Amino acid sequence: MRAVPSASWRNVREVEFFNSAQHHLLDTKFSLSTEGMLDVTGIDEPTEIWHNQLEVGCLDKVRFMRVQCCGKLSSVVSAKLMQRLHNIQRLEVWWCDSLEMIFDLQEGVCADVAEKETFPNELIVLKLKYLPKLTHIWKNISQQTHCFENLRFLRVQCCDNLRYIFTISMANVLVNLDDLTVEHCEKVEKIVTRENDEIFFEEFTLSNL
Repeated sequence: MRAVPSASWRNVREVEFFNSAQHHLLDTKFSLSTEGMLDVTGIDEPTEIWHNQLEVGCLDKVRFMRVQCCGKLSSVVSAKLMQRLHNIQRLEVWWCDSLEMIFDLQEGVCADVAEKETFPNELIVLKLKYLPKLTHIWKNISQQTHCFENLRFLRVQCCDNLRYIFTISMANVLVNLDDLTVEHCEKVEKIVTRENDEIFFEEFTLSNL
């Protein structure tokens, strides 16, 4: 992985953030374009706190969500937020130094087969890069989940603490995934792992702290 000087990195992220035209400012850290692109940048609060800062009505309009440069964020999408992002098709997350997981659905969202149509399952593209502490893309996901059935494109780059991409049960959920790229992730040992291997990885990490 090529090192990026701090001054250059600052310029890059500013260009990337302000490149989308016609932003409607929700807050100094949130912006929503007329095309349905939600930018979240510089958030340093716990996940649930910044989720509550988002206007409920605006989330139905979100098609593309980009989270970047959130130094203290530990996860991106909780169960509650997932229930509000009905139409999201694309999610990109980068430059979040403390991020440990992307989806933390510990409250069992999308688990009820009878309520399949109630929850969002439109996500098609997921891109992750420069997340040095990421250990899980999906956490606490039910084997009956339907939220990610339409995911087709997954790219993971420069996530040096990640050991695997998904468990066998999660792989069975991703029935339409046809483009997977994993680049410059130093600790990745396998793409698909068994659930008991996942537990082993976590115990091994904790025992070596």
